[in-house]
Amino acid sequence: MKSTRKLAVCAVMCAISVVFTRLLSFQIPIAGLPVIRIGFGSIPIIIAGIVCGPLWGGVVGAVADLFGCLLNLMGTAFFPGFTLSAALTGVIPAVALRYCLRPHLSRRRGIPTLCVCASVVINEILVSFALNTTWLCILYGQGWIVLGMPRIISVVCMMLINSLFTSIILRALVHLPIAELYNPYTVRNAHH
Repeated sequence: MKSTRKLAVCAVMCAISVVFTRLLSFQIPIAGLPVIRIGFGSIPIIIAGIVCGPLWGGVVGAVADLFGCLLNLMGTAFFPGFTLSAALTGVIPAVALRYCLRPHLSRRRGIPTLCVCASVVINEILVSFALNTTWLCILYGQGWIVLGMPRIISVVCMMLINSLFTSIILRALVHLPIAELYNPYTVRNAHH
């Protein structure tokens, strides 16, 4: 795929992520601290990573977080740990699909829904639960268990939501002109 097309796709995914994260999400405070956010901002980042590759997905995540902080509609300060988490959100599902779940890829079917869901679940556990809870503990000076326990429910909910919507969107992409971006990446090394 040409770099110009990747850049265009990534720019669109970045813009969608900023809108979804900053305008179409909400926070639930626990003990007066904004420790739970429900939103769809990670879906475009995950899709960018899967469609364009892990490096591009990481760039989309980091840039979306930085632009979101510039807008600062949620009233939160910049914290570099969350930028790292956003970048990893674009990298981890793409790497999981490309290297860990590769034997399950098929030239005829594209990526099976179960593989997409597994890559999203891996990402939610490592980034949303483990890393983001750690960043919140550092920011607010609370214990990991104090902030982690209430986040379990939200992370499980977001696993289901993100898995469902990411699978649906990736299936729809196969039928769009973006398909030539999507298919070569996902099946290129499937049988090596």
